[in-house]
Amino acid sequence: MELIDREARDWSAVERHIAGAASGPDCDDLIDQLTEEVFDQPASRQCAAAMRWALERAQSVLTRRSAALALALAADGNDRAAVDALTAAFRSASTNSF
Repeated sequence: MELIDREARDWSAVERHIAGAASGPDCDDLIDQLTEEVFDQPASRQCAAAMRWALERAQSVLTRRSAALALALAADGNDRAAVDALTAAFRSASTNSF
């Protein structure tokens, strides 16, 4: 999977790309790149939907953790879908030590 160029960021296109991507190492690499971008720059509310998909598609424990943190940073305080995604991720990972 080709990593998306940071300069041409269109978060709705990123959301569609992640939603259609097969889960696996290539998808995790893309998610890792995107979460680093969220951490490096002021969080954009537009990226919250993409981070919800990233959280759902992430396979590795560390990538899921990064996606959850990025979603928490990017989501608006009233974003119910983000809260639901984070709650579901917490419940599914509560037995993991990471």
